[in-house]
Amino acid sequence: MQKKKILVTGGNGYVGRTLTRLLYDHHDVCIIDSLRSGQIRFRKDEQKKFRLAQVDIRDRAAIEKVMADFDPAIIVHLAA
Repeated sequence: MQKKKILVTGGNGYVGRTLTRLLYDHHDVCIIDSLRSGQIRFRKDEQKKFRLAQVDIRDRAAIEKVMADFDPAIIVHLAA
């Protein structure tokens, strides 16, 4: 399997966490989440396996910066 760069919006939510855990050992994963519903819900050892951009998806400039910096091949939109 070829390693891909995958961006997950809402990656700290219930479904996002499950998906991120399935992906981070085999791909480069970046989570975009505002953490509006609380703090990060991953264990400390897991947090080393992906990038976290604490960004509101409505902030166009911040999203553009994350997209330019990470350059994902795949985007999974789970933010509500």
